[in-house]
Amino acid sequence: MRISKIRLGLVTGVALLALTGAGLGVGNQEDHQVFAAVQTIPSNGGTVPIYADAATTEKTGKFLDTHILQWQEFNRSEAQNGSVAYDLGGGQWVKAIDLSRPSSVTIKDNVPSTDTTGLVASDKKPVQIYSDAQLTQPTSTLSQDVNAWQVFRTAYDAKGQGFAYDLGNNQWAYSGDFYTSSPAIAYVPAGQLESITRTGSQISGQLSNETITQPGYYKVLDVTGGLSGPFFVRYVKLGNDQQWFALN
Repeated sequence: MRISKIRLGLVTGVALLALTGAGLGVGNQEDHQVFAAVQTIPSNGGTVPIYADAATTEKTGKFLDTHILQWQEFNRSEAQNGSVAYDLGGGQWVKAIDLSRPSSVTIKDNVPSTDTTGLVASDKKPVQIYSDAQLTQPTSTLSQDVNAWQVFRTAYDAKGQGFAYDLGNNQWAYSGDFYTSSPAIAYVPAGQLESITRTGSQISGQLSNETITQPGYYKVLDVTGGLSGPFFVRYVKLGNDQQWFALN
């Protein structure tokens, strides 16, 4: 498969992955896994409801103190769609998205030639989609047939952190529901490319017979990542399964 090299002067005309209504599907969010995880997590100081269960279906009627901006996490729950909840002690669960939700957002268009987050990887999970940038109006879920999604706009909080991504046609998703990202166009030096094997959280690359003979900017078709030893390694796909490049 031919690799698409990009001239920077023609970047605006590049056709990238887009999300369409036909690609959406309804996801089952009941299944979840609970892991022990002890760390401090930040809050944006909003009104965060507390739940009595890891699946965050049973509201207690209580809310976190809005004056406290750091909380201790003891356990973590991950749903089938990738959404995360934290146990703050004594079975008091809160949604990660609620902790992160800002009181207001600033929306900026993404530029494929410069933005470091041009594609985001869902790991083919049915990530929840919303109709608003503050993620209060759920609509549908991402297709489980697709891993990489193009980011058209990003909603930032007051600290300049990306909170939500517009994946096209005002279809917003929480940034924390994606496990890695990459530029839509990446600089690749001359050299040998790789094939990759990903098992669970682990990833490994093997040199292939494919090479880049001319360094430059190339269109990214897919992105994935995982642990290689103690380090997280991110790979971008430039063409076929023998044309992956470690982008770190």
